[in-house]
Amino acid sequence: MKNQIKLLTLLFSASILFCCKDNKRYISTENEQTKTTPATNQLNPNLQSDTTVVETFTIIKPENGISLEELFSKKELFSKNSIIVKGKVTKINYGIMDRNWIHISDGTEFEGKKSLTVTTQDSVNIGDIVTFEGNIILNKDFGHGYIYDIILEEGNIIEHIISE
Repeated sequence: MKNQIKLLTLLFSASILFCCKDNKRYISTENEQTKTTPATNQLNPNLQSDTTVVETFTIIKPENGISLEELFSKKELFSKNSIIVKGKVTKINYGIMDRNWIHISDGTEFEGKKSLTVTTQDSVNIGDIVTFEGNIILNKDFGHGYIYDIILEEGNIIEHIISE
């Protein structure tokens, strides 16, 4: 008897949903579903990210350094090696796990990957152009779902151009 009541309840609920599917009084219109608002407030106080502007740019690779495209396309070659990369700071997470997490981009990409995460003790701002030297680590698992297929760890700034 319990199973029959559960079945009837399920069928009744499904029939209501089916009947109301085409009735516009009970569902939102397409315009209401597609409204978006720009992200202005951030829930994480450690996060600094400029999500309002999309721009294209190209940063010339540093002397004795490599572009992000080269790094991503030949990452196994650079694994466990110290490299030099240069890019524009696009995102920052301060003071997580006793380090700053800086995302840089140089305008190049490989297979849709456009930015590199750098861990460092140095401080920068969004828009700054920085040159880092550090160790490339592949498949780094920090736990809790934070896995990086490629990351530059213990990055040290060797050149820093502050944005205005």
